[in-house]
Amino acid sequence: MKRISVCVDVQTQHVRDLILACLAEDKTFEPSLGSAPAGAQLYIREVGGRLQEALAELAELRAHYPNLEIALTSAASDSSTLLCCMDAGIRYFLPQPVHPKDIRAVLRRYLDRQSSEAPPPKRALVIGVIGAKGGVGATTLAVNLALAYQQNLPEGGVLLLDANIPHGDAGLFLDLTPQLDLATIVADISRLDTVLLESAMASHSSGLRYLATVRQYEDLPLSTPESMSHVLSLAQGMFEVIVIDLGTYYGRVTMKFLELADVFLLVTEPALSCLHNAASFTGYASQRSPGLAEKILVILNRVHDRAPYSIADMEKAIGRPFYWRLPNDYQTAGTAKEIGQPVVLGAPKSRLATAIRELAQSLLPQPGSGKRKRGLFGLRLFNRD
Repeated sequence: MKRISVCVDVQTQHVRDLILACLAEDKTFEPSLGSAPAGAQLYIREVGGRLQEALAELAELRAHYPNLEIALTSAASDSSTLLCCMDAGIRYFLPQPVHPKDIRAVLRRYLDRQSSEAPPPKRALVIGVIGAKGGVGATTLAVNLALAYQQNLPEGGVLLLDANIPHGDAGLFLDLTPQLDLATIVADISRLDTVLLESAMASHSSGLRYLATVRQYEDLPLSTPESMSHVLSLAQGMFEVIVIDLGTYYGRVTMKFLELADVFLLVTEPALSCLHNAASFTGYASQRSPGLAEKILVILNRVHDRAPYSIADMEKAIGRPFYWRLPNDYQTAGTAKEIGQPVVLGAPKSRLATAIRELAQSLLPQPGSGKRKRGLFGLRLFNRD
């Protein structure tokens, strides 16, 4: 097989060493060092503070070598830098500090583009998670559910989309502080593609990808059902599973996600106000469309023996049975958030972690159901002792 020539023009030594090490993992690539990419098919260049000058040089380079693909790496990874690169036709961007998994992801995307046989399109399993009120554990469930899937999939197989607008804090559970958020990528929806979408995501050590919510109040008008639908549509072709954390955000965006999701988990607990809100939400969904209501699965969190109501009474109050019950393990969950170590990672043998993994398994389409049969679907991913 003909090898792919890669010219690496990176001055920072540890960044250059990482890139060369990742290229060496795949014999398809034939790397060389230098600033003259004549004959190269992929040019990886580091850009310092003079971005516009560098982009002008690269524009001239592409005019001479129209088939040359360019990947940039830079310590500057703010939204304006990314958009400038997009405008210049740069398809690949590696923000510094560079991690090997990000380099490998860029190389995979490059190979996919070069492949004469495009991989079959993905269609991710989409799971929405929303709380009947604040503090019921919806974000805890969303984060740990996403990690439970990621533990059984290749790196980058799962996306946690934080759509709890504008107070999403799922990143705290993962000890992640991403520089970019949803507002970055929907500010000009016409520019949005998979390259820009992926560049806005943060990577967790587990392999999970995280996309932060809109965080500035002035950016709230950007969060429309249409823009969120476009984001989700692109993401579905990139991942096996997408978990959307909606917190307690109820509105037009929530209803759009409900329409687009395969499953919608409504988290409640043994409290009258929570049960009332759960009944109201499911009732409203039923009025809009019976099909929407069928997607909603009610999760009873913090189940304990001293609950003021029986399971039967609570199910009667909300008008449907609970799909799943999670044990009351508030201390374990609270500690996990404080240290940025989710329960399924920090306390994998706890009752709560076990219940979440079992819930994750139950949400996968079963063999013979007529639903998705590719990839992870229809396969048993979770081992039970």
